[in-house]
Amino acid sequence: MDIPHELRDEFPQEISLIERMIRTNYEFRRLAERYDEVNRNIYRIESGEEPTTDEVLARLKKWRLKLKDEIAAILTKLEHPRDPSSVPPSWGSAGRPSSFGCRG
Repeated sequence: MDIPHELRDEFPQEISLIERMIRTNYEFRRLAERYDEVNRNIYRIESGEEPTTDEVLARLKKWRLKLKDEIAAILTKLEHPRDPSSVPPSWGSAGRPSSFGCRG
């Protein structure tokens, strides 16, 4: 069964990253599972398998879009980490003060 708007269709260039994140990151996996669940509910409604009101369908589509935006934001952060030049010079590469305020 080919369901429209699956994550692999929405983010074709990030398939391997998505698969890795699902395997290794619990929060991302839960987010992806929620997206898949909502997307499949929308598919069942639109295909006539599950009757509902237009308001429920609209709410589900908004929820799917919100989940997709959250997933996209995570993928963008992973693909394009913060520019090291934006970190103040006294901070280390970890993005925090390297000495933690201690004099050495």
